[in-house]
Amino acid sequence: MTTLSLRKPITIFENFYNLLNARDVESAMALVADEALFANASGQFAGKGQIQSFLQRLADMGHQFKFSQVQEANGRVTMAYQVFRDGNMMDEGTDGLTIIKDGKIVFDGLERTEKQ
Repeated sequence: MTTLSLRKPITIFENFYNLLNARDVESAMALVADEALFANASGQFAGKGQIQSFLQRLADMGHQFKFSQVQEANGRVTMAYQVFRDGNMMDEGTDGLTIIKDGKIVFDGLERTEKQ
């Protein structure tokens, strides 16, 4: 895999969530921009410190993520998602959104939470 393909938005998205599913939050954070915003039903988390604390709590509680219908246009990765905790589905939807700029995640949440 070339360096260029490692910077493709879908590849960054997939690598990020593969690391989270492996509970390797520290490595996943290398793919997150310093000024990133994560917004979801649990709240809004701004900056790497808040985001890492939030993601570590999820990992510690056994959260896993599954995606389908992943598409990308201009750095906007959209998808259908399922969130599991210890094997039990907790949430699902079709409006997942991750925005990637300059090889880093700058937003992760839902299409409806992007503008909040």
